[in-house]
Amino acid sequence: MKLVLLIGYFGARNFGDDWTLASFLQGVKGWESSLLWTVVSRSPSETVRQFKVNAVPRIGRLFWKAFRQAHSVIALGGSLLQDVTSFRSLLYYASLLTFAKRFGKKVILLGQGLGPLKRSASRCLAHGALRNADLITFRDSQSFSYGASMQVGAGSAHLTADITFAYQGEPPVEKENLLTVNLRQWSGLTEAVTVALSRPIKEIAQKFGLRVTTLVLQQGWDQAPSQVLASCIKSSVRQPTEWWEKLSFLQRSRAVVAMRLHGLIGALMGGTLAVGLVYDPKVSAILSPVLNSYLCPMPPDPCALKVALEKGLSEWGQGVPERVIHLLETQKRAAQLNFELLRSVL
Repeated sequence: MKLVLLIGYFGARNFGDDWTLASFLQGVKGWESSLLWTVVSRSPSETVRQFKVNAVPRIGRLFWKAFRQAHSVIALGGSLLQDVTSFRSLLYYASLLTFAKRFGKKVILLGQGLGPLKRSASRCLAHGALRNADLITFRDSQSFSYGASMQVGAGSAHLTADITFAYQGEPPVEKENLLTVNLRQWSGLTEAVTVALSRPIKEIAQKFGLRVTTLVLQQGWDQAPSQVLASCIKSSVRQPTEWWEKLSFLQRSRAVVAMRLHGLIGALMGGTLAVGLVYDPKVSAILSPVLNSYLCPMPPDPCALKVALEKGLSEWGQGVPERVIHLLETQKRAAQLNFELLRSVL
């Protein structure tokens, strides 16, 4: 039995990471029974309940036992090698990958974004984690180019796509007259900015006969700005606990305004208009130039948001635009490449 350790931001009730894990487990379903997938999680019992997979905590005796037994370590999805969220997080993931290689394990980074890396120490850590990896797949061209500039992954690095684009879900659900908004804590999203954002959202909702609701995609991070917006618009705050409930909510909305990348991807994959509030370069790297007219840099101009929503609702009223369908098909094929490459090295 080969134990394969999956590391990432799992067990934190983050929609994007939970959906990534679900997409990965769906993609490897039916592979050799000799592979024992084991998730490193902040809440192992919750991960076991949700995904029916083996899980261990991020530190402690059970973790180190699994680490010693592991044949391979896979850094799965997201942008684990970045120092904007926290330097400590980067130190954790980079150290694990470096130690894994030192102890003779296969090291794989799958569907990864790379950066931002603002500190020289961060770049050194990332370089150390990447330079001897057996396989690296980057989910966007910006990360792929950044990796090349760091002179890592020669022969082992490939450009693919975010793993969630490979997810095979239920048929598209019937749309409801919902304008769903996802906000998250961010230094530039002050209460005044949130209040300003509420005005065009309210105007567009009234014009197109939509009901506004705010959706929490990560517990502990999204509630505060969501509450401010909801109080301005007199709307509700939805806080589903399961990742698939969040995905369903996004996909049955007529329009979604979101800061989180996977809120936008989830909406698009359900044929829902997605307007991005871009606080992180990864959003533009993955979704532009196809969705450029629907991406508003943070802090956004309320007028620009109104124009994007108005234009989008009018355009999507005729059906999902062909360029979006093409984007989804292209990204799906690229996302499936993650699994083909992974199978070749395990």
